[in-house]
Amino acid sequence: MKLLTPEQLLTVTRDAILSAQYCIMTSISESGNPNSRLMQPYEPETDLTIYLGTSPHSRKVGEIQGNQQVNLSYHSSRENAYVSMMGNASIEDNISMRSYYWREEWRVFFPGGPDSNDYTLIKFVPDRIEVMNLARNICRVPYGLRPYILIKENDDWVVSES
Repeated sequence: MKLLTPEQLLTVTRDAILSAQYCIMTSISESGNPNSRLMQPYEPETDLTIYLGTSPHSRKVGEIQGNQQVNLSYHSSRENAYVSMMGNASIEDNISMRSYYWREEWRVFFPGGPDSNDYTLIKFVPDRIEVMNLARNICRVPYGLRPYILIKENDDWVVSES
């Protein structure tokens, strides 16, 4: 089995995220059911924190307020790779952050822009990552059936054997 360092796997993770324009966010409803939706995230921060813009009145914001555990999944068809990240989400309503994480083409959805009461951010901080990249032969034996798993312990990422 190929032994990979957390740094190598984090590079593969970041590359897959950057090659995908969209991700799927899955949150948990009040009744305990998962709800998934397509979202357009911003590029990840150095520590893989990811911000996503949305309406504070959306179903996903209500679900995050009830249960902060969410999943973000990315697919890179270019590299035949996927990343599935589990972690905690929170609502970030700071106006300077909303202005920083703003796409002008979103004005059609949020006519008041980043300063309006109808735009907010979701801040996602991962604590578990599953990653597989078949183009780079980043998968465990048997071929393609088990992803590599990274777990955040304190401030460090470690490769999980499970």
